[in-house]
Amino acid sequence: MTSSRPLIFLVEDSLTLALLYQDYLRSEPFDVVHFAQGLPVLEQLEKQLPQVVLLDLELPDISGMEILRFINERHIPCTVVMVTAHGSVDIAVDAMRQGAFDFLTKPFDGKRLCTTARNAARHQQLTYLVETYRANYDICWKARPRVKPLSLSPGKVAPVKRCVPKLCISSARAAISRWWCSIVPLFRGI
Repeated sequence: MTSSRPLIFLVEDSLTLALLYQDYLRSEPFDVVHFAQGLPVLEQLEKQLPQVVLLDLELPDISGMEILRFINERHIPCTVVMVTAHGSVDIAVDAMRQGAFDFLTKPFDGKRLCTTARNAARHQQLTYLVETYRANYDICWKARPRVKPLSLSPGKVAPVKRCVPKLCISSARAAISRWWCSIVPLFRGI
């Protein structure tokens, strides 16, 4: 996620609709790459990771649901928004269970598409941040020094009990402050 502009794969077999969707997204800070068929998307996902995939359900060569399964089975880090003219509650529920972030039923206006694309990109950015922090936390947690348990007599426990909450609060404040300072610059580009 090094680009300042999120990459969107637009998978739509209708050239007219693809041009319309690209026109809708032109005012947004996205780089949009259009695919008229599904198989080239599968190949491109091996080479380049988009933040968002706007995925038509019905494609001439492969089903949008198959592409969604492909993305989820390989744990490809992108947010998928399903788009279809043949929307039903059952299809939408199935897509969401398969890991789709949202489900758009054609026709929709530009405002709805832009809002959904922004939300999907923001969701992917936040997911990336959480995964990064989780990985860093795991590294720090596993690398922490092992502490031997204390054996204190009852008379020495009271001073320790008074001291521990103060240390915990001050450590927590310092950790939160470091964390906040590290993520604030990341949100300036959203």
